[in-house]
Amino acid sequence: MARGTNPKEGHAIVRAVCQYLNSFSSFVLVSTHYDGVVDKNMNHYQVVGLKNVDLDNLKKI
Repeated sequence: MARGTNPKEGHAIVRAVCQYLNSFSSFVLVSTHYDGVVDKNMNHYQVVGLKNVDLDNLKKI
């Protein structure tokens, strides 16, 4: 969704679609790199990432 748009347009499109889909009784999972897409009445999960992970220690687990 919003592929090929500039960052401002892409953010607006993703946010609008999330708001629209939130008006239905459904479960929707959206993965995006845009910040500030969710509203207070939406669940928000964020991946921390592997930037600060000690990969050698991870191999031991």
